[in-house]
Amino acid sequence: MPRRTKQSPLTPEQVEVLVSTIRTDILASLLREHPLSIRQIANRLGRSPQGLYYHLRQMEQVKLVRETRAPRNVRVETYYQPVVGPHALDELQNHAGHREKLRKHVRTGLGVLLRNHDRFIDAAAEKPELLNMSKFLWGQVRLAEPDLMEVLERAQALYDFLESCDHEDGHPVVFLGTAIPVVKRP
Repeated sequence: MPRRTKQSPLTPEQVEVLVSTIRTDILASLLREHPLSIRQIANRLGRSPQGLYYHLRQMEQVKLVRETRAPRNVRVETYYQPVVGPHALDELQNHAGHREKLRKHVRTGLGVLLRNHDRFIDAAAEKPELLNMSKFLWGQVRLAEPDLMEVLERAQALYDFLESCDHEDGHPVVFLGTAIPVVKRP
């Protein structure tokens, strides 16, 4: 494993693992309060514990988190605590490799989305009632920081709601949401 440098407390492997926003959210939760059980992490993130096991294992492999003992007087569960310090998330935001991996991750997702979108539009054209239920949104707004945080929380809640409504006999629905604060450059 490559050594950490003074400029980069995160290894390339750790940066790679943190491309996933769910893993970044897990790390942020653990940095705010630790140790936490998987159930507590899931509650804080509004997700199911089963969906987090894989991500925690990935994070353990690159030494972002580690298992620890449960606090006293607590039922026996696996608890996790961060191995990296609070600087890790700040470093991640400034890490050029992370930004490029995140861009690649988003581009790949957008490519899949666009291919599926075209296929679904063609299929929906055969059933006009489905095409009439389609909604296309695009826009750009200026948000104060508290509003931006609320938008991100609502977007996550909408995503979680859509996932909870997933039904194998239902209609495939494609959705996309991106909220990226733009920094004007001089």
